[in-house]
Amino acid sequence: MTETSSAATPEVTGVGLTAFLLAAARAIETSRPNALFRDEYAEHFVRTEPGCAGWPPPIRRSTRR
Repeated sequence: MTETSSAATPEVTGVGLTAFLLAAARAIETSRPNALFRDEYAEHFVRTEPGCAGWPPPIRRSTRR
């Protein structure tokens, strides 16, 4: 998550980076059909960082079991 434009955008490091990584993991878990928990806000939190706009990608649900 680095600078994406000429405007001064702070780089996410330390505790902030940890929060983004945890939110990303929670967003991925939430998208699973048999998720252990649901965090409907996690994906929105991750997407607020310009460098993460396209992540996490939607998980394609398989019709096979």
